[in-house]
Amino acid sequence: MTPTEAFRANLLRLRKARQIEQQDLAKTVGIHQPKLSEFERGTTAKISLDRACAIAEALGVSLASMLREPKPEQPT
Repeated sequence: MTPTEAFRANLLRLRKARQIEQQDLAKTVGIHQPKLSEFERGTTAKISLDRACAIAEALGVSLASMLREPKPEQPT
């Protein structure tokens, strides 16, 4: 998994876990919701380092942790 793929996977996982709507996260980090959706789905690879940092901060994690491959979910 590339760092970009890891970032996308972590973005989706953390956003859903924190019950944050795309629209709300996009507004917080200063981008349009469709752009965030495209990035999350992988239909665009373009996101600035500043925006990546802002997304990580908004989700309450470090940028470094967003770039690491997510750990598999533990069975409950």
